Amino acid sequence: MQTSVSRLSPVEVELKVELPKDKIQSALAKAYAELSKSAQVRGFRKGKVPLAILKQYYGARVATDVASRLVDESLPQAMVAEKLDPVVQPSLTKIDPLEESAAWSFTAKLEVRPEVTEIVLEGIKLERKIWTVTDEDVNKRLEVIRQKNSTLRTPEPARGAIAGDQATIDYDVAIEGENRDDLKQRNRTVEVGKGRLLEELDAALIGLALNEAKPVEVTFGEAHPREDLRNKKATLTVTLKELRETVLPTLDDELAKDEGSESLEALKAKIRGEVEKEAKDRSEHELREAAINALVEKNPIAVPPTLVKNAVGIVAREMVQYARIRNEAFDAEAIVKDATEQAESRVRAGLLLAEMARANTLTVTDADLETRLEEMSKETGKAVARLRAEHRDNEKRQALANAVLEDKVLSLLISKIEVTEVAATEPLEG
Repeated sequence: MQTSVSRLSPVEVELKVELPKDKIQSALAKAYAELSKSAQVRGFRKGKVPLAILKQYYGARVATDVASRLVDESLPQAMVAEKLDPVVQPSLTKIDPLEESAAWSFTAKLEVRPEVTEIVLEGIKLERKIWTVTDEDVNKRLEVIRQKNSTLRTPEPARGAIAGDQATIDYDVAIEGENRDDLKQRNRTVEVGKGRLLEELDAALIGLALNEAKPVEVTFGEAHPREDLRNKKATLTVTLKELRETVLPTLDDELAKDEGSESLEALKAKIRGEVEKEAKDRSEHELREAAINALVEKNPIAVPPTLVKNAVGIVAREMVQYARIRNEAFDAEAIVKDATEQAESRVRAGLLLAEMARANTLTVTDADLETRLEEMSKETGKAVARLRAEHRDNEKRQALANAVLEDKVLSLLISKIEVTEVAATEPLEG
């Protein structure tokens, strides 16, 4: 077997494989010998069909089958011989006709990792944000706990709606003077003053009394999810059908015990620890993201087109899902453009980090995996033995190993970058 490689681009090569005539003759002879055992041709007994007749009837099919088999056998061997490690399945670009009297060749196109001779990190300067956890941060979490344990009751004496109430409403809708029964709502439950409704409707509910009806003028924006309503003026006539107010529990030891702590002070200490961990995790996450972006910017290597194409689909789905969750309109063409840029960056980052891991001989040991399982046990409350059993599956174990290796290479990357600690100016959470 003879092989030759031509580089088409930094990430694409063409591999030509040529097999000698005797190899072709042997493969064809073997194929016809196997065929002769089962071939049925009128006028001949099974197993007694002459070779010339077999070639006449089945020559094209045999040539196709043998060529396919030879490619399957020789292409992996050729890639090993030429030390080629494709990132996606190779594609055949040329296959010569298969003839007994001549050598035979085929050509495959391969996408490979770019050759990275050096990873440049010089001059990268980043900031690590540090959040200081305050009593106010702890108190915010305590209020969330109170809200979670709150109850609802009808206000006594009766009053108009205020922010924080839960209201049941009906409303009718007229679009530019025309009633729209398809848009009306009955017995809809909403939270007053939480900003989850149209701004005008939310404001109109404040002070509204039971069974009182009130017209509300609104104009739907250009980004409204329904195209037929964009930039249209509407009148919503809202009626308050039921009103309930939130009753918060007292912040005391009893509430703390309901949350699994011995006392209110113990609950506060637990919350502070959780918030401090979140602050540390966010700081680390943002620094890692910044380091990856800087790595990609400093090292503009070529990326295999098929890897980018595959990544575009993933990123685009994520962007569409995010827009739908936020109930935002989106433009498919703009999403594909943004997704392509993000996908190229992701693929480039993955290749660079993989090269750093290879160049620094970073590996994942059984001890590393055991340490990660113990960390997961503390975070989830699951027993280590149970987590260990869950990760006996090869796919899950490999995913865990990939996560551990990623942590190692990112830690290495950050260790080689100039990092300055600064106090965070924005709140830890909104």
